[in-house]
Amino acid sequence: MPLPLLRRALRGILYTCATLFLLYLTLIAGPMWLTRIRIAHLLADFQSIRPTQSTWADAQRLMNRWGKWGHYDGTCTAQLCDYRIDVHDPITNIAMHTPERLLGLITTLRIFDFAERMGWRNSSLSLRFIIKRDIISSTQTRIAVQVPHFAVSQFDAGYTLLFDTQLRPRLREGGSNFPSKHWILGNNEQLADHPDYKVGRPGGCESCESYEVTYTPLLPHSEVIRLTAYDLSCLTRYHPCKELFDLLPAAHDWDLYEPIDNGVSKPIACHTDPRALGRDAETIIEVDPLSMVQATGESLQGMPPVHYELTTTRLVRVLKGISILSAGAVLEVTPFPGSMDAPNAQSPEHLIPGRRYLVLLGSESNFDREHFGPDRCGVLEATPENLQRLSLGIAEDLKYHDIDNPGQ
Repeated sequence: MPLPLLRRALRGILYTCATLFLLYLTLIAGPMWLTRIRIAHLLADFQSIRPTQSTWADAQRLMNRWGKWGHYDGTCTAQLCDYRIDVHDPITNIAMHTPERLLGLITTLRIFDFAERMGWRNSSLSLRFIIKRDIISSTQTRIAVQVPHFAVSQFDAGYTLLFDTQLRPRLREGGSNFPSKHWILGNNEQLADHPDYKVGRPGGCESCESYEVTYTPLLPHSEVIRLTAYDLSCLTRYHPCKELFDLLPAAHDWDLYEPIDNGVSKPIACHTDPRALGRDAETIIEVDPLSMVQATGESLQGMPPVHYELTTTRLVRVLKGISILSAGAVLEVTPFPGSMDAPNAQSPEHLIPGRRYLVLLGSESNFDREHFGPDRCGVLEATPENLQRLSLGIAEDLKYHDIDNPGQ
């Protein structure tokens, strides 16, 4: 090939590569880095909020800073405002405002697939906060990052990594004194290790892996930051993040998608802090057991009979909750019978005549029944220490009971 022709060919290749690289920077890398920076700033603003302490003035600063991405329904005043900020990557934002027919054509041409292979990650961060009587009373966040289909061979399509956080006064569903009925995910056994937050995995999502973190106003702020310390390099890495712990390192040991059965079946007793139990219980009564008998209940078809203790008790007083009962009432109580299911076998709980106990009940308890049974961790001896810790939890619940639930 003549030298001038070779030079022109090399120049053409160089210009083409430079053009493609500039297009990559402009259409893929640049927008994703801009998204990463923007989400990092919004996340930092969320982590600066101190629910039940941050004021209307703090909320206004956020609204002014994020007005382009913020919105609310109805009115927004210092007395009541439900405000939301949604940040999406630019490509997703354009797709959300593209006519359906054109969007279908883009999808058919597999333009999004090509963009994913070049490094685009469908990603977003949402922050929602409620102002009530001049105070930011509650918050909720959701971060979502798409895992493209080519990154995992076992999926025909990609899936989304999701993390939700929400603030709640209790870590168990509310009853008559708490109007919100939003489901709180996570096993109550977690409260023995960390009494002020729970982690759960929602079901029913076939195209996502998701964790939900629910925490109380008493969770130390450093823990809130740790539980939302997302690795935002997942947005700009060429090789995508695939697991939830890639996006949130704190989730590495949660194992909610692959629970570990270590074969240990020795029953363990409840060791959750009574403060957390007092906070979450709907009703707490103090009783004196009078007598106890072994009883057998009806079983489901094909299942063995259910054996439990039936204890006759006399009510001493009601420590928490609305009750139609008065002191001296005779109640039939069936304590938690225990469980031998591995890996978390649970010890039975007892009401022994001659001792005094505190019985903790959920919102589903019905005193019109012949007898009622508290859940696990529903029976505590009425020691001064237990009474003190329960009282702290009850006071906490009363202080924060009117926090609005952003999930509603």
